[in-house]
Amino acid sequence: MKGRNVARNTFKIRFYTKDANKNGLLPLMVRITVNGERSDFRAHDEIPPELWLPKAGMVAGRTTLANQINNNIRNITANLTNIYNRLFLAGEHITAEKIRNEHLGRTHSNHTLLAIFREHNDREQKLFDVGRRAKSTFNRYLLTYRRLEEYLKTEYHLTDIAMNELNYDFIYGFSTFLYSKYKVERNTAIKLIQIFRKIVLLAKRNDIIRKDPFEGFSLALDKVDPNFLDEPELQALMQRTFYNAPHLELTRDKFIFCCFTGLAFCDVEKLQKSEIKEFFDGQLWILTERQKNHIKVKVPLLDAANVIYHKYLHSRNDELLFPSSNHQNINRHLKTIALYCNIQKDMTFHMVRHTFGTTVTTLHGVDLREVSKMMGHTNTKMTEHYARVLDKKLSSTMIELNKHTSSLQKSFQI
Repeated sequence: MKGRNVARNTFKIRFYTKDANKNGLLPLMVRITVNGERSDFRAHDEIPPELWLPKAGMVAGRTTLANQINNNIRNITANLTNIYNRLFLAGEHITAEKIRNEHLGRTHSNHTLLAIFREHNDREQKLFDVGRRAKSTFNRYLLTYRRLEEYLKTEYHLTDIAMNELNYDFIYGFSTFLYSKYKVERNTAIKLIQIFRKIVLLAKRNDIIRKDPFEGFSLALDKVDPNFLDEPELQALMQRTFYNAPHLELTRDKFIFCCFTGLAFCDVEKLQKSEIKEFFDGQLWILTERQKNHIKVKVPLLDAANVIYHKYLHSRNDELLFPSSNHQNINRHLKTIALYCNIQKDMTFHMVRHTFGTTVTTLHGVDLREVSKMMGHTNTKMTEHYARVLDKKLSSTMIELNKHTSSLQKSFQI
């Protein structure tokens, strides 16, 4: 909105440096301040630490390098001042970010990180609305957007940034921001950064940028041993009752049901009564589709799951088998349940997939390919993350192998 400025704005330009990069040089930064509002951007110069004069905002000496950098500083100062004066004389509303964007030639471009991210999330919202995107996945998109928005505001004093301004330092800085501000583990940070990279690759495929700024940045996840319940812990959970705490009883029932079916939280939340039916063998099976990858799964109901199914089948006038629950609340309830059952593990609902893959199936001799099919995986490599070979299972397998090969082994002579 245009309007003649009655009084001249406070306008300042400051040059400073960020911490040394991997080459030991200081990246030169420019800060514009208008009426107390700041906007920063990175200049193209990198300065040897011993040459930088912080108070003067210049480089010491008269070498070719010093003259080149100081000339660039003077040119940037002159151009920013000219932009400010022109906007002031034209009666424009002046902001630090507006001056910055005009200096960088980005005033008419909508190819910015958060703008593209918003378009992406709008499309994902439509997929989520029709059940084609898992809630947990969609929520991670929203969370990553908020973290990037906060990072830009906190570290760069910007509301957005042009895609072609993204570089390794920006990405590394974002990872540092996640670690320092939110104290997250590496895998948690990397999963958000992977979503960030998805937006960058989207821009690259649309010819908005040519180079991937993630080049050289490691997105490898740390290997972790996932938690699962062993047989004594699962039995302790099954034998504990919570009649006076309906919310804990519901949480326990859902947890046990999924331990014996392999369903994820998002899948059991949408499980309909009509998706449990008699199959070719006359037994009850779950015939549904995974929300995460839309792969059809077929899981026979084991006795424990069958008991829970019949407990809730006629408990409410609803097509859904279970009352809906909030993921955060149910994980909080599991912490309470673990205390009651003396389970010394950090219980979360995701443990059900690992418990099904390890304690309930693999430990009792179910073939990995069959486990993979029931869990809705596209290959057994994915299942290996959930189905661990325990020492107990290995021992029983080798005892059986020893029996089956006894005649062969007896022929051995020393």
